Amino acid sequence: MINERLVRREKARVFISCGQGSEREREVAQSISALVTSLGFDAYVAVHETTLEGLTSNIYRRIEDCDFFLFIDFRRRRQKPDYSLFSHQELAIASFLGKRFLGFQEKGRRLNGILSFLQANLQPFSNDEDLLAKISSSLTTPDGANQTWFPDEREVYFRLPEEFAGDRAQRPDGQRAYYLFVEVVNGSRSRSLRNCSVYLSAIRDANGTSIYGLEPMPIKWTGLRSEAVHIPPMMSRRFDALVAPYRQAPADTIQSAYPCIQTDAGAFLRAVTLAVGATYEMDFMLASTSTGGNTVTIRVAVPELVDELRLELIHQ
Repeated sequence: MINERLVRREKARVFISCGQGSEREREVAQSISALVTSLGFDAYVAVHETTLEGLTSNIYRRIEDCDFFLFIDFRRRRQKPDYSLFSHQELAIASFLGKRFLGFQEKGRRLNGILSFLQANLQPFSNDEDLLAKISSSLTTPDGANQTWFPDEREVYFRLPEEFAGDRAQRPDGQRAYYLFVEVVNGSRSRSLRNCSVYLSAIRDANGTSIYGLEPMPIKWTGLRSEAVHIPPMMSRRFDALVAPYRQAPADTIQSAYPCIQTDAGAFLRAVTLAVGATYEMDFMLASTSTGGNTVTIRVAVPELVDELRLELIHQ
């Protein structure tokens, strides 16, 4: 049964890979982006980068974070090669990452480049209008493998729980503590997320200065001792993003706060301790055998009273 509470929460991200070598190609790319957006998706058109930093921060990360990969293979007449090398390289990365793929090839193009090695089922198109019509049809009807791209099928994302966002508990040592949760959502209708682990990768203060420079540390899944879990399709799993020990008298006063890392090493615990009255940003990273790395940044201003403690999701 589909968990309807998770449906239509986030727009699925479509990476549009097509040539940018001519005015015609750039105009068609923008038309495809507008079409994909009008169908409810979050579209990104790949722009050729000229620096390693640009490739890493824009192209590689966008491919890694996308839910679907849309590939357009234009025919470039009177050019050698007669196709976009950039697009074929992007296709190779998407194939390596196992991204769900939909491809179109202009009539007259041959299966060379990376296409000669991939078992890619490309739909032929004769002109720009034909291409847009076929993309529209493919995104609103099942494809050859009976797998439809749903605009609300964001495969993996983080969110703050709408219900049961935190919990007061008494630890084995008798200390009272307040736990705040973040959810990892599997928005896919068919694929499970396997062997999922969450890691704390960074903490910064209000000035952006790093206060945690040690290696990533595993975070505890809520209610579980296991470091890795499976998340079925259209389901979610919480992790303990923050724990705040507090005194009950005279009021529920916070003593400190820290991400709930799984370690007994004092050096790590001291490194992640957050001071009352200060603001921090924490980066969490999801590792899974089913998807590329996903990250989220959570902001917290540590107050004096438990009832005022909140998390804010600012980037993912």
